[in-house]
Amino acid sequence: MLLMAAALGVCAMFSRQSEKEIAPKVTNLLISLLPPVIGNFLITVAITEELSVFGRYMYMVGIDLTMYALLDFVLLYCGLKWRRSLHTLVIGAITVDIVQILCNPFTGHVFAPDVMEAYGAPYYNVKSYIGRNLHLGLVYILLGASFVILLVKMFRAPRIYSEKYSLILLLLVGTGIWEMFYLLSRTPVKRTVIAYGMFGLLVYYFSLLYRPVRMLDHLLANVTSGLTDALFFFDDSQQCVWADEHGLRMVGLDEHNLGRCVDRLNELFPGLRSDQSDWKCQRTLGERYFNLVKHTVLDSRGRLIGSFLVLQDETEQQKAFEKERYLAHHDMLTGLYRKQYLMERIRERLDTHPEGKYFIAYLDINNFKMINDVFGSEFGDYVLKSLAISLREHLPPECLYGRLEGDVFGICFTDQEFDPVLAEQNITSFTVVRDNISHHLEVHQGVYEVTDPSVDVSLMFDRAHMALNTIKNDFKRHVALYDEKMREKVLTDQQITLEVPEAIAKGQIQPYLQAIVDRDERVIGAEALVRWIHPEKGYLSPSSFIPTVEQYGMIADVDRHMWRCSCEILNRWKKMGRDDLFISINVSPKDFYFMDVVEELKSIVREYEVSPSHLRVEITETIMMSDEANRFSMLRRLQESGFLVEMDDFGSGYSSLNMLKDMPVDIIKIDMMFLHDMKAYSRTTTILRNLINMMTELGLVPLTEGVETLEQYQVLSDMGCKLFQGFLFARPMPVEEFEEAFLRPRRNPPAAVAG
Repeated sequence: MLLMAAALGVCAMFSRQSEKEIAPKVTNLLISLLPPVIGNFLITVAITEELSVFGRYMYMVGIDLTMYALLDFVLLYCGLKWRRSLHTLVIGAITVDIVQILCNPFTGHVFAPDVMEAYGAPYYNVKSYIGRNLHLGLVYILLGASFVILLVKMFRAPRIYSEKYSLILLLLVGTGIWEMFYLLSRTPVKRTVIAYGMFGLLVYYFSLLYRPVRMLDHLLANVTSGLTDALFFFDDSQQCVWADEHGLRMVGLDEHNLGRCVDRLNELFPGLRSDQSDWKCQRTLGERYFNLVKHTVLDSRGRLIGSFLVLQDETEQQKAFEKERYLAHHDMLTGLYRKQYLMERIRERLDTHPEGKYFIAYLDINNFKMINDVFGSEFGDYVLKSLAISLREHLPPECLYGRLEGDVFGICFTDQEFDPVLAEQNITSFTVVRDNISHHLEVHQGVYEVTDPSVDVSLMFDRAHMALNTIKNDFKRHVALYDEKMREKVLTDQQITLEVPEAIAKGQIQPYLQAIVDRDERVIGAEALVRWIHPEKGYLSPSSFIPTVEQYGMIADVDRHMWRCSCEILNRWKKMGRDDLFISINVSPKDFYFMDVVEELKSIVREYEVSPSHLRVEITETIMMSDEANRFSMLRRLQESGFLVEMDDFGSGYSSLNMLKDMPVDIIKIDMMFLHDMKAYSRTTTILRNLINMMTELGLVPLTEGVETLEQYQVLSDMGCKLFQGFLFARPMPVEEFEEAFLRPRRNPPAAVAG
């Protein structure tokens, strides 16, 4: 019994060190078993009545504590909690029982010593009274409660948990049977305390140390049955000891042939590194993709316990990934490479074989927007797909090609693959036929020869595009090669874009003024025309730099600078007493993409204290060609803010009388192309006269620009034109010359002299 007590004490010490939730309850149970075990030992070995009685008290009080600890343990073990009222009742009952036991020396109502002979030696038994019977009743009630809780839990819980509850229940039943045997056998010496001690030790083992293999096996089987992964478990000698149903189905075996799993896996997936500890790899089995992952399991000392292999079926994910990657790299409509991926592939080829000779082609369908507008977007899509099919059929397999955007395609050739003559033939004869629609496509191709493979691929396509632009409206030539002149233009454009900001800041870009006169040849204003006085190159005309700044998005900065300069001039004229003059400024269509033009102009005239009516805003017809509603709204805002709006180049080929009817403008500038040939102008003058009359009746002021001869001026004046501009009156000139000519003193030179 002393060994049993020592074992209980050692187990209680280890139990206190456990981090499991149930550990404190197990510790309490083991400690509570120490008093009855030690007490029973004292009863057995006592040679005096006093020692025997002391052992009896220790035993009875210890049994009360043990029953409480047992019930407390069983509740938590079964996932239950004390009800506060029930807990109070149990604590109260046990307390009362312990008190009435300890009162026995004074009342004698529990037991009385009774000396008898057992096994040839005196044994101090007891005579039981009502107090002891009450004590036994309480003990059996608490014991029975623990039994019932375990029994109910065992039947209500899922079958896989039956082992967890049945083990503790069997221990409890075994202890109860031993106790019953003692009561029925009337054996004088009570040995059931040994059963109590064994019960405590086994509870410690099964609740803290024992792993319910059967339950774990069921859990593992149930969990893995819901997975698509195949699992194989191996022992330390690499023999398969367990596999889920997916794994068994894959290798074509059942649970009785686990020993053959390793061989079957090696047959299905040759080259598996079975002798290595942790690894992962990807393999295919037929049309399916698998991700194989192996992990080893070590004990606390680092010794190999076993390993497990996971075969993850990645087929759906792989297919989804491949589809996603395909869509990311290929155009959905044509199936060709997308722009970014095409450039990546070209860069990869240039880096891999830089010694090769390559050509970059930029392919564009002429007037594709018209095809969409006339035949519909469905036919337009068919055109793009047909062109993609043609590229696949006519280009060698080694070529790299794709759709850059819209109706633009890109190609990378080698020198063996590129034949300009053959390309011209193929492009010229390209016709699309669908249903009853047949349409010949005008396709142009710009080609850039790669001389420096390190150049960015996008820049190569830009140069090919530049070559294409040289034949954009040429219906005889369809293939153009990028040459050195284009390269020089690129370098010139780059130099311009670098110098423009400084030219604006230093005033090198400045306004030249061209006089605007009335019918009496009196100068009433001027148009501000941009010029660049370069410190090295001297005078630069607008045509030498304006297309470049427009192309590279710098036109807004130039225009803003011109507007400020014009307002500064008007402010100076105002101070000179010449606030009767106006200046017309130009607004580029691209300005609307970079700023709120109306607010910008309002801010500038406020800054320079200039009347908006003296700063006339000149727009071109092309501004109205897109987003007409918003452009009309913008023009109305300008008029409401006090600005006069001029429309430039009326009659240059885009004008619409319907647009003229609705457009909120004040002045119409007529292009002199109407009177280009004064020798045959009868019909032209009729149209022009009626146009001027119509403008006047609509409340618009006609202004003819480009007047170069006295004859033109007289004809236009007789037709009713009110304002004139052209070389006949004055060429564009620096501001100082303009002021000297027309402001100091206030005079107007004769037309013949001014011209």
